[in-house]
Amino acid sequence: MEVFFLSLLLIFVLSVSIGLHLLFYKHRSHFTGPNLPPGKIGWPMVGESLEFLSTGWKGHPEKFIFDRISKYSSEVFKTSLLGEPAAVFAGAAGNKFLFSNENKLVHAWWPSSVDKVFPSSTQTSSKEEAKKMRKLLPQFFKPEALQRYIGIMDHIAQRHFADSWDNRDEVIVFPLAKRFTFWLACRLFMSIEDPAHVAKFEKPFHVLASGLITVPIDLPGTPFHRAIKASNFIRKELRAIIKQRKIDLAEGKASQNQDILSHMLLATDEDGCHMNEMEIADKILGLLIGGHDTASAAITFLIKYMAELPHIYEKVYEVGCSSHRVSSVILYNGWTLNICPLATAIALGYAPSDFGPSIQTVRAYDSTKREVIGTFEIELLISPTTFPILFQVLRIPTSFNLLFGRTWIHRARAIPSSLHQKVKFIHDGQVVTV
Repeated sequence: MEVFFLSLLLIFVLSVSIGLHLLFYKHRSHFTGPNLPPGKIGWPMVGESLEFLSTGWKGHPEKFIFDRISKYSSEVFKTSLLGEPAAVFAGAAGNKFLFSNENKLVHAWWPSSVDKVFPSSTQTSSKEEAKKMRKLLPQFFKPEALQRYIGIMDHIAQRHFADSWDNRDEVIVFPLAKRFTFWLACRLFMSIEDPAHVAKFEKPFHVLASGLITVPIDLPGTPFHRAIKASNFIRKELRAIIKQRKIDLAEGKASQNQDILSHMLLATDEDGCHMNEMEIADKILGLLIGGHDTASAAITFLIKYMAELPHIYEKVYEVGCSSHRVSSVILYNGWTLNICPLATAIALGYAPSDFGPSIQTVRAYDSTKREVIGTFEIELLISPTTFPILFQVLRIPTSFNLLFGRTWIHRARAIPSSLHQKVKFIHDGQVVTV
């Protein structure tokens, strides 16, 4: 009997030894080959993930990168993160190389752990999936499509500020920015605007987002396990919304251009096939995640730098009018008229009795018609140039003080850029940039 148990013990030890050897061999095989950068591969499965994540938890995620740049005297180094081999490119040259060679020398890629969160992602590569999405939703992804969203974004922003920012002694921006972007995404993607309905998704969504890029250990209590459970819950809720939208489309209660969800349900591929509910749910979930942290971080840093640079804050699209400084001025070539809210006109010292007549009727962003109260012409100092501009006055709540339409843009021969948030025009033979 003792010989039997001793044999079992030897077989167990031998099996464990062989298993560990194969595990280490497989782990190291990813890091063998010519022309590999310097670096450390860490332990199998774990790699250097714990150190990478710990620097993030401590609020200094860049420390992981800078420590290795200093250690290896190189802005390119190898490592192992979240169970996958990786090469990290740092610095301007490295970023330029990656972004200028996308789909040439490098391709977009997700860790295999993401397949457990998005089951339909196993059917196609990330490159093919990106191409499919661009073909499927062209009118929603083009820059000019933003013109249709401005009114919705303005409405959601005002409600968000009223609910979460107004009359507060202190606000923590990043969580509020994440709440705002998630609310806005729910409205634009699925026409969900009710805060209570949005809140139903918000908590499990944050669990999913925080556990998606973690060590892929699917055991109870781990962030990755919680992320999988959250994704299943959200996907179940999304499928219920999808089923209801199918009914609404069949009964004419919803339209194809209502949002991305309706378009996905009605769109077909080259073979004339529709997407199934699971595939649509995964794509909606992917869109929510893809734009969430990036947009929230951008908003947070914008507010941070505006607070740290008050002279920049004061000059954000600032123009001069009758010794007044006017901020929050929008250039919008989608409108032929120049718009001035009544509140702005009054703040500039004008009364309704000063307005000229107008027979214009303006259609707002939400397609409702608004009658023009009147018109008035003022001289605005924009950079070194003064422009006489005729405005249509409307009684509307807005997040802007003045809106310049195509009439001013064409008259000034200006070239606006939404991408760079600038406008250029010629004055005295010189190019003026605002």
